[in-house]
Amino acid sequence: MYRTDRFTRIDHPDRGPILITIAALSILAVAFACVARSDKKIDTPVSSTPAAVAPKLAVAGEVADSQHVTQVVTFADAQAAYNKRHYREATESFDGYVQTHPTNAFGLYMLGLSAWKSGDLVRARDAFERSLALDSSNVKTLLNLGRVLLDQGKPNEALERIGVAVELDSGSADVQRMMARVQSALGHRDSAEASYRT
Repeated sequence: MYRTDRFTRIDHPDRGPILITIAALSILAVAFACVARSDKKIDTPVSSTPAAVAPKLAVAGEVADSQHVTQVVTFADAQAAYNKRHYREATESFDGYVQTHPTNAFGLYMLGLSAWKSGDLVRARDAFERSLALDSSNVKTLLNLGRVLLDQGKPNEALERIGVAVELDSGSADVQRMMARVQSALGHRDSAEASYRT
């Protein structure tokens, strides 16, 4: 004989509220899971972003791969990576920073410095030149661009940049030392010696 319990009876007064409560709790559980998942994506730190999905360098004013830029990078975050000598991470972070601050000459300078120290000479040169386009009198940028050009085997181009630095700050030991390096690379030994002595 078929025996029904109290929940299978259609006319049971507690059945409606119980089913509504179960459905509401299920919906809430799904909603909380979705919110937790989206919070996890937003709170991901810059340092854990894989290089494959990190922002790419902006070339000639166009962002090469802007679809992966999902998080605002602060100057402090990028500087922290640089200070820890994580130069590749710093390069990607400063690249993300300058995409949102394209007129910040110091951000471009730090991008160039990070790229140079990570071995990316093309990116470093581009960043230093973009920085100089905004602030042509920055001696440190001129010196570091000269270093990059020497590393690229372009001492004549380095001489032009370091010549500008000498005009701006001839009394700087760093400027004279860099000029001596460039002159030495060009085979101008007497001039290099004079610069070293200065």
